Amino acid sequence: MQINDCIVDALGSSHINDLLVAYFQSQGASSNNINDAEREFLIAQGMTVAANNAMWYELLYSLGYSGSLTDMWKDFWCISGGAVAELAFYATFASEPISDKISKQAMITILESGRPIDMNSGVLAGEDEPALSVLGLLTYGAYTNLITYSEDTLNWTGSGPWTQSVNLSSTGTYTISTGVAGATVTVVAGTAAIDASASATLGSPDQFVVTGTGTVIIETDVAEPKAQLTETPYRMPYVKTEASVVSVPLNYSDSDEGYKWQIPPDEIGSLYTGAVVGEELAINGDFDIDNSSDYVNVSNATNISVIDNELVFTAEAGSTTSIRTIGSVVVSGITPGTYRFSVSMRQKTGAVGKNLYTKVYSTSLALLGISSSKASLNTFQTIEQDVVTTESGTMLLYFYGSALVAGDVIAIDDISVKEVSRNMGLPLLFDALDGEADGVVILEDDFSTDTSSDYFAGSCTLSYNAIEEALKAISDTTGQFGPAYLSLLTEGVYVEVSFRARGDRALSFNSIGDSGAIGVNPQNPVLSLEWQDYVFRITPSSTTLRIYLDGTGSIGDTLELDDILVKEISHAEGEMQVEWTPGFAYDDLAANDVSILTCDETGASSLLFHNGLDADMESYDNTTVMSALNVEWVSGTKYTIKVIWGTHPTEGANKMQIIVTDGTTTWESAVANFDGSFDPEDYFSIAWGNIYPQTIKSIKVYKEPQSW
Repeated sequence: MQINDCIVDALGSSHINDLLVAYFQSQGASSNNINDAEREFLIAQGMTVAANNAMWYELLYSLGYSGSLTDMWKDFWCISGGAVAELAFYATFASEPISDKISKQAMITILESGRPIDMNSGVLAGEDEPALSVLGLLTYGAYTNLITYSEDTLNWTGSGPWTQSVNLSSTGTYTISTGVAGATVTVVAGTAAIDASASATLGSPDQFVVTGTGTVIIETDVAEPKAQLTETPYRMPYVKTEASVVSVPLNYSDSDEGYKWQIPPDEIGSLYTGAVVGEELAINGDFDIDNSSDYVNVSNATNISVIDNELVFTAEAGSTTSIRTIGSVVVSGITPGTYRFSVSMRQKTGAVGKNLYTKVYSTSLALLGISSSKASLNTFQTIEQDVVTTESGTMLLYFYGSALVAGDVIAIDDISVKEVSRNMGLPLLFDALDGEADGVVILEDDFSTDTSSDYFAGSCTLSYNAIEEALKAISDTTGQFGPAYLSLLTEGVYVEVSFRARGDRALSFNSIGDSGAIGVNPQNPVLSLEWQDYVFRITPSSTTLRIYLDGTGSIGDTLELDDILVKEISHAEGEMQVEWTPGFAYDDLAANDVSILTCDETGASSLLFHNGLDADMESYDNTTVMSALNVEWVSGTKYTIKVIWGTHPTEGANKMQIIVTDGTTTWESAVANFDGSFDPEDYFSIAWGNIYPQTIKSIKVYKEPQSW
């Protein structure tokens, strides 16, 4: 059967173009033009904007199809009838930047995890943001691998045991590791002063402290010289990246940081479309006043001045011209976090086609980000990038022009630096793991009329603010106070409580519901004089809803509330699929659990982990453990691991199961009871606490079970 015949069979009897337009519109498109509708449909599925065929390939691959584009199209229409399974999260490590294709949010990388030492030069890598090279290798500034490795004999002497001398140019704590089962790698002092020698085996990195720089001698006792040396306070595993894949973990045995995504739901009322940005931190970014003295020449720039509310500079001889800001004059108040930097630049004079770009540095001149080049003449081009810093203080901005000739003039305007809120997140992933607030509406009160008498006054006086249409509480005590709604909730029924609030006691909400505990991921938990949106998730221990402030304050403090909404949260439904290749065999493991993925940042409470001693693959929802037994995995073999939760076709609602396959053999757990939520916290983390080498090629989380 031809693909067009399958489309007609799947969509109904009509002209194929009309059928396709209707189909695309049912999946998020709005145009009546078939070409435009097709493109809108593909973008609506979360695909990276590109040519239509490229987006089709990405979509069909993400849905689990394989082969040529034509093969995947045929399976999509002839077998699946055009069914698009909705993804809550999809990350593939074959492209740069490392990001979720659904939310477009980049993976968070924590730089305190340690910087690599080049095994050849001994030079410490710079504090740059990890990224992927064109070969799919994890890079760190100018260094090829985030965790350096050596797997050839070029720099080693001997023939097993192998020996290498490495010069260490800085003091600090170092970790030695190996990727070979049965191997022992040792480190002893050469000319360097170290606290003690170190000895590592597979899955058991060892550490030593360099107190005086110089050389150390590394020796491995087997024929494969697989050893890694990393300057880090954490016990880093031995991991070598492969083409088109990122190897994990970056996490390590005694830290709760590493590769992770933030997953709290976004602010109430937003469309979950991206980052929430903070206050403007750039001073005089629109050049309303002449602050050209705050900028200095870096290379081949003259005549730095403000003309017609634009900052301009002239190129001297030299192919690259650049200026930068001075210290804290332009951007200050930086704290560790993510920042969005944007600027408009144009070339005022000169030949067409010159490149304009920017760099952003931290206070210590660590490179935080470099923009893509923009070619322009007379038309302003906006350059925007998100950068991550672990430092406090200032941010230095560099502005470049390349391929310029003497006399070319560059103009700059509209500099902006804003902090990206930590509330940016992955609501679809959060809902898939925790359940959506789409159930019964228990309470909805916008205070368009005076309903203050419906509420119980807890250590306060309640009144109605008719101007703001809000409930007002005035404290009768220096301690906890606020309104309550009696006989409202059902004990043990998971609910989401959202509202707007403001007040003059700058304390956080600490009691939502009689349990006295706030829910997961409260947004803006600290009260301010400005209206803010709040959301809490709770499992109440009584029938009373309390919205109380706690702490020590003053009699007469105020709290105002508006738009209270309480809804039941449905039990989570979904399926996670992970393409996983271990760098070790099942019997290489010590007797401990090793996390692959977790949504609550604890190794013992993982969404998915395996137990090496019993060769089990397990998933834990914080209530029940389910296990696929005797999965005797082989090093270097790719496995697909599926964790499924929700309504089972024969076993009923609130079930879960884990399935593991290498394409030939399949291991399945029994169908277990699911408590309704994986209790996600702030992060979705890869390989928490894992010191064994493994490769994760992709992670998909669907909003509904796919394999039952």
